[in-house]
Amino acid sequence: MKPPRKEYEKIRVDEWLQGEIVDIQYEKEHEFNYKGVKSVGPAAKIQIELKGYKDKKSTGWLSFNYSQKSNLYKFFIEPLVEGARPNMDFDLDNLKNLRIKVMYAQKGEYQNLFAVRPDQTKILSSAHPMAEPNELEPPF
Repeated sequence: MKPPRKEYEKIRVDEWLQGEIVDIQYEKEHEFNYKGVKSVGPAAKIQIELKGYKDKKSTGWLSFNYSQKSNLYKFFIEPLVEGARPNMDFDLDNLKNLRIKVMYAQKGEYQNLFAVRPDQTKILSSAHPMAEPNELEPPF
């Protein structure tokens, strides 16, 4: 007997959808497996709530660094943070509750995050305007 296959909510692809970053999860020692090579390091996963959809969407686990080639930097920091630069000093929790626009692309049977943009303006790199002082503590 096989377990039932989970059916994921299909979303529109190749168009901008409004949403909000509702949560960010962290793992201090996440195990990554890329092309058969295993590594362990800090990771982050970003949850997005899309307008008009019941299920929250999330990224996979992303390597928690802001290097120029990292997906976390390319998809979230660079397009959403004013004055973004590689390896900058920035608290990722500042993105919580930020309204965004996202675009997904169809790749086989999967729908993958393709682009993220601010819904209105980029946030300042120093702090999210709605952040409380205790929310600016590091996640680890």
